Amino acid sequence: RSKVMASQGAIRYRDFAVVSPSLSENLTSIEQTFADFDLPVFLDVTRPFTQNPYTKALIKCVQVVDRDFDYDHIFGLLRTGIPIGKSKEEIDALENFVIRSGIRGARLWSNEIRPYLRNGEPDPVEEARARGLEETRKSFMNMLNPLLEAGKKNKVATYLQALRQVCDGAFYFKWIQAGEEEMKERGLLGLSSAYHQLQDRIVKILQDTEKLLGDVEVSLSEFSDLLETGLASLVIAVVPSTLDAVTVASLNRSKLPSHIKYLYVLNINEGVLPASSSGGHILSDKDKKKLADLMAESE
Repeated sequence: RSKVMASQGAIRYRDFAVVSPSLSENLTSIEQTFADFDLPVFLDVTRPFTQNPYTKALIKCVQVVDRDFDYDHIFGLLRTGIPIGKSKEEIDALENFVIRSGIRGARLWSNEIRPYLRNGEPDPVEEARARGLEETRKSFMNMLNPLLEAGKKNKVATYLQALRQVCDGAFYFKWIQAGEEEMKERGLLGLSSAYHQLQDRIVKILQDTEKLLGDVEVSLSEFSDLLETGLASLVIAVVPSTLDAVTVASLNRSKLPSHIKYLYVLNINEGVLPASSSGGHILSDKDKKKLADLMAESE
């Protein structure tokens, strides 16, 4: 309806607002809906970037080495989509091989994957399978090699330099840029804007950490916790891509512009609007009765 009214010149998109008490839970679906209907939207929200594949991948790179290449952290990292030059099918094949063979630890992961022999001779099909697995293993190990070489205890600056080399080897920032372009193509301009800011914010966090703690010697586990704490503080505000856009905001936290004429409220249930009492009364009903009795006695 707002699109029809705006197209007729009767009103502008900026005169509409959508609010919700549970905006963070529905942010992506709301943005996708606006994109589907080709409606300009400004999401008046700061995005916590703790649960995204890009920051997860950075943390898991360190955790894989710190936890001595255990299964959960290795494939938790690879499932983020971090580019190691291999397809999902090739990574799935490596995972199946690891499950069957039980490979654990940096020492075993550093060994070449060889084909099984049948009657003392390599089978051509098995040779091709082993060759593919070995190429995937080598790509993965080459990516993490700088962190392996940094060892289990070193200066923060050394670990940060190793992490930057990992990022370069995995084309990490190009991966973020590809995510930005994908969101733009899908019409999710808020996410696209957030990804655009993400690279600079990550670089700044690493630089600030080095300035403050670069000469401090820590264990790899302590560095992992330090990195996770720094990235957990990532909050990105989205700048409007156009002045004439529908505002989408949180019902509880946002102050709407004064020019809003039409307001749509989503996800309103009993106890949400008006908000139910939290039960934090100063006086209970029993206290009130006792107070009333005391006052009656004093009269």
